[in-house]
Amino acid sequence: MAKNKSEGLDKDKAKLLDKLAKDHAKHMQEMQATLNQYQQIQKQIEASAKKSEEQRQQIMQETQTKIMETQRDIQVNRTKSADKMQAKVTQLLKN
Repeated sequence: MAKNKSEGLDKDKAKLLDKLAKDHAKHMQEMQATLNQYQQIQKQIEASAKKSEEQRQQIMQETQTKIMETQRDIQVNRTKSADKMQAKVTQLLKN
């Protein structure tokens, strides 16, 4: 009879260990799934940040180009205005 109790306890221990092992495996799978999701989100964040930085650089480049074009146009217009004034002064002096 003691042997039957011992065998029953061993079976209970085996069932408990089996359940713990299954629970542990399930928990490990959940942790791996969570880690995979985290890594995927992290990659998305990094890609978004890179895209945003590239867009900022493009905007800065376009802005700098526009500034240079505007400065050049201003200088051309000033030169044209100065030439017109010089021509008027010359015309007035000739008359």
